[in-house]
Amino acid sequence: MDTNQNIVKNTFVLLIAQLVNIILSMIYTLYAARYLGVESFGILNFGISITNILAVFMNLGLNTLMTREISRDKSIGDIYFGNSIIMRMILILVSFAMTVIIILLSGFSNEMIIVIIIMAISTIFLAFSQIFYAIFQAFEKMEYQAISLVLNSVIILIGILLSINKGMGLNDFALVYLIANIITAIFGLIVTIDKISKPKISIDIVFWKSTIIEVIPFSIILITGIVYSTFDSIMLMLFKGSGALGVYSAAYKLVALLVIIPNIVNIAIFPVLSRYYIHSPMALEALVHKYMKMMLILGIPIGFGVTLLASRIISLLYGEGYAQSIIVLQILIWAIIFTYAGAAYTQLYAATNKQNILTKLNIFSMVLNIVLNIILISILSYTGAGISRMITEMFMVSSLLIITYKMGYFTRIPNIFRDLIKIIISSLIMTTFMLFMMNINLLILIVLAMAIYFTALLMMGGIDKDNILLFKNIILTKINRNIKF
Repeated sequence: MDTNQNIVKNTFVLLIAQLVNIILSMIYTLYAARYLGVESFGILNFGISITNILAVFMNLGLNTLMTREISRDKSIGDIYFGNSIIMRMILILVSFAMTVIIILLSGFSNEMIIVIIIMAISTIFLAFSQIFYAIFQAFEKMEYQAISLVLNSVIILIGILLSINKGMGLNDFALVYLIANIITAIFGLIVTIDKISKPKISIDIVFWKSTIIEVIPFSIILITGIVYSTFDSIMLMLFKGSGALGVYSAAYKLVALLVIIPNIVNIAIFPVLSRYYIHSPMALEALVHKYMKMMLILGIPIGFGVTLLASRIISLLYGEGYAQSIIVLQILIWAIIFTYAGAAYTQLYAATNKQNILTKLNIFSMVLNIVLNIILISILSYTGAGISRMITEMFMVSSLLIITYKMGYFTRIPNIFRDLIKIIISSLIMTTFMLFMMNINLLILIVLAMAIYFTALLMMGGIDKDNILLFKNIILTKINRNIKF
């Protein structure tokens, strides 16, 4: 199977898996939110935020480094696999112990402490699953990761529905995540041993030293990233309580689902970018350019559409009890659109050994986000948290593009701005149609709006033959061996 076929195959299987996950996670999130109420839903999401931080310290960039290096040379897979297991076990023990100590000394309620500790234990198994995911990505066997992701969501959905049916409490919801992560970790281990490689536990001091040096920039990126992504939730809980966090989390859960789109392509393209950096710089440039344009074509109309339909979306999905989440959704959706815009260049720097640039930008973005959250949350509560995230994303992506252009690394950035004008005009045409048709069925309105947007963009030349071919191969999986990157 050639490179283009691999990209399409891996993108397709992850796309299908993530689409299934979107549906399943949407179902169990909505059931949990409605059943638990704003306060308890906030506590559950606070536990998830704490353990998301824990997951980063159990990883510290080892997964990204493994994927990058093994994708370049498959023969070193056993070395990375065997040594990373021991390294990961050390990180897990230290991280888990520190988390338990901090939580016990925090002064939180017993209910919250129990939820966080259960979620922390589940994160241990998640950390091992992520090792297997890194191996699957490096060997471009993403179908196994896709199965694992769907399996995890199915178990969570079944567990939450059973918990609701039995009238169980918040702790039982946390146990559902633990059970799901245990089962998927076991699945990942079995598949890795059977289909890819049997892990040979080893300790290579020379390898450890070089790996620790290499992984430091990735560690900083992950740490700053997780602080940035969870600091707003932590501050909301500490400053405004679980109710405010519940309101914010309801909107955030919806926009977080949209990050799945760039994440799918990131996972499939990252190994290819790493190879192109070594063997084909021209192909690397073209692939990144096409990726960014595709994300703008998809992201910007989503921003306009969700902003206009936010009240109908929140009312339909969560009910009137979450009406305060409307304004948060309208703000957060634009933060996600900036994430779309920067996805291609984030992957570029990680794949081309320029992670130090990302490290510096992430540090600046983290500091900016912390300062903004402290100021704006105290004044505007959950609305301030949304504004802080949007401003930070805007800063991050703008800085990334400016640095890329000044480096002279890529010459196609001006073309993006010409495409951007066409995309915005098409989005405005779509929005105007939606304003006049707001009373029709929501699903019909969305389908018609999408048709009008893509028609307008096509008529203005915003989508060329290469874009159409790329969409067909990724979405419809019509593999064409003559894709020219």
